[in-house]
Amino acid sequence: KKKKKVHIAMCACSCRKMLCFFELCWMFLWDITDENPIACEALLEMECTTYVKNALKQLNRVGIVRNVMGLVANISEVDSLRHALIDDDLFELLFLCLAQIEVGGLSKKECVW
Repeated sequence: KKKKKVHIAMCACSCRKMLCFFELCWMFLWDITDENPIACEALLEMECTTYVKNALKQLNRVGIVRNVMGLVANISEVDSLRHALIDDDLFELLFLCLAQIEVGGLSKKECVW
């Protein structure tokens, strides 16, 4: 019984670390697309909107949502790429995620370093 509890605790710790890793990945993508139309275009060519939607569905955490929205905002700043973001599913996911974030951007789901 004790081994099972330890195993569950280790899995939970591993999941938290993985979520932190994903948060850092999305932060990196947000950073490299800032004022960089070439990077934004390259991500769209790799169908990043599919990954964005999956991240919002499966990794709904304040830090990840913030970073994903920053990436989407960077892409939207490029006039020639804006049309690629016109997607009802993406809009719905963004609004659902925003509705779940507590006032002030703090959440119990926030990554603890």
